Amino acid sequence: MYISVVDWDDDGDHDLLIGDASGYIHVYLNKGSRRRPVLQEGLVVTRGGRPINVGSRAAPDFVDLNGDGRKDLVVGNMDGFIMVYTNVGVEGRPAFSGPYKLSLKGGSPINVGTRSAPRLFDWDGDGLKDLLIGEVRGYVYFIKNTGTEDKPLFIKAERLRLEDGRPLKYPLKGARSRLAVTDWDDDGVPDLIVGGMDGRLMFYKGTGRPLKIKRWRWLKMRFLERFRE
Repeated sequence: MYISVVDWDDDGDHDLLIGDASGYIHVYLNKGSRRRPVLQEGLVVTRGGRPINVGSRAAPDFVDLNGDGRKDLVVGNMDGFIMVYTNVGVEGRPAFSGPYKLSLKGGSPINVGTRSAPRLFDWDGDGLKDLLIGEVRGYVYFIKNTGTEDKPLFIKAERLRLEDGRPLKYPLKGARSRLAVTDWDDDGVPDLIVGGMDGRLMFYKGTGRPLKIKRWRWLKMRFLERFRE
């Protein structure tokens, strides 16, 4: 499964969005608070009354792609495509149209490898959401947004690299990189947390240069160690 923490119903707290192996997407609404979340039973996300399904291995993100103030559903799948379901609902009640395949300039669908796992984030700090994608071999790709906030334009997919020039890659065979973007060390520069097939997490420190990552290390946390035991 693929997990995203989102505010699905615009009530200011964290909800849980999960893509499953069969291609469906589930939302778990938080009826508690940000500090003390209480999740309701999961609901399958629908379009026009029917469950949304992207084929298999759904990897969802929930972000405003077209600059209209409503968060859209952006979903990677087993085939490597990134499907977009535009939010046409009202505040707190998402409803979706589509889908269409997210494409590069010229119309070619974006596809950097199977099991695509997209995240939209302003990675280069220019005020526009860029596209970061994990995939089955463990690499992470960056596609700069050269358009605008309401009309993103993606031109070229490039692998993120370490400072020594080697590609950033989850180091195990059959890696299946899945990523989150956050300022983990609170230095004002976004970093990457990347998970892989073996259930571990890696921390990649950002440098402020979009295509370069400073270093990596295994991210060790007590609850993860207990889980692995």
